[in-house]
Amino acid sequence: MYAVAALVGVIGLLLGAILGFLLGSTLAGNAASSTATPSVSAPAAGGNAPVLTPEQLTTTTLPAGHPAVTTSGTATTP
Repeated sequence: MYAVAALVGVIGLLLGAILGFLLGSTLAGNAASSTATPSVSAPAAGGNAPVLTPEQLTTTTLPAGHPAVTTSGTATTP
């Protein structure tokens, strides 16, 4: 009688641990992917220019390393 109760208890603990691990990792994976923000870094040689800040967008001068932009919107090499 006690052996059956002990076996049911052990099975319940194992099932709870497995479900807790699976649900925890799934919920943590969803939260990490939804709150992650992309980081902007300097481009590799020949890559795209870094994103301009709002202050840089309001001025007519481009930061160092930013390709010149023509009136048609295509980039030219300085």
